[in-house]
Amino acid sequence: MTGNPEAANLAQIDRLNQRGGRTLSFVDLIDAGTLSPGMAGELTAIVESGSSFLTAALMGGVGKSTVLAGLLACLPPGETVVTTPDAAAVESAHAGASGSACYLAHEIGSGMWYAYLWADAAARFIALAPKARVASCLHADGIDELYAELVSQGCSESDVAAVGLLVFMRRMPAGRRVTSVYVSDGRAHRVRWRLDEAADRYEPVGDCPVDAARAGEFAELYGSLMAEGVHEFPMVRARIACMMRPAGA
Repeated sequence: MTGNPEAANLAQIDRLNQRGGRTLSFVDLIDAGTLSPGMAGELTAIVESGSSFLTAALMGGVGKSTVLAGLLACLPPGETVVTTPDAAAVESAHAGASGSACYLAHEIGSGMWYAYLWADAAARFIALAPKARVASCLHADGIDELYAELVSQGCSESDVAAVGLLVFMRRMPAGRRVTSVYVSDGRAHRVRWRLDEAADRYEPVGDCPVDAARAGEFAELYGSLMAEGVHEFPMVRARIACMMRPAGA
């Protein structure tokens, strides 16, 4: 496993799957209406640009870990997923923080499960965001709840603002849906995508935070994968990686 970085990353990502079955890809989620090809293309370009990311939902079983896995599939080739299961691992990450690593916590939460971080460990994990990429999920229904939850664990608002991408989800009558996406300039978050609940349609807000043409290329990729019937996570990851600029490029 250690000789194959892609296989090692896929193994780390697969550990997020706590409900059995195969890990769902962005193609699966587009097919289910959880997000749109345009949104998925932009999220992929944002991750390629180096942003940290958090996914959030108030209730369990909505898909926040699934979307987290999908975002991890968008890491540039050469970037290593490093799971930080406890406070000691977080401190090791601080000591050797690298732009070639994505530091992963399975959840910012108080459970005793693997790679759940809480209190001081969670605050120290989020404090990595200004200098390295972090990725996790938590229970929150919107941006105000997310900030309040993280600040209650000791995070500074400036560290939370350094997380470039926030994705919120809910279970809707039509199924699991991304309800809003926020992006940050490093100082504050602004909404970029909203779900029109009545129309069950995703609407962009304001300007694209990354190269719109690049986001469009990834959106076209997802359309092609859907047309070809390619859904399996490793295959989708491989096709994304072929289009990605290597980490640090």
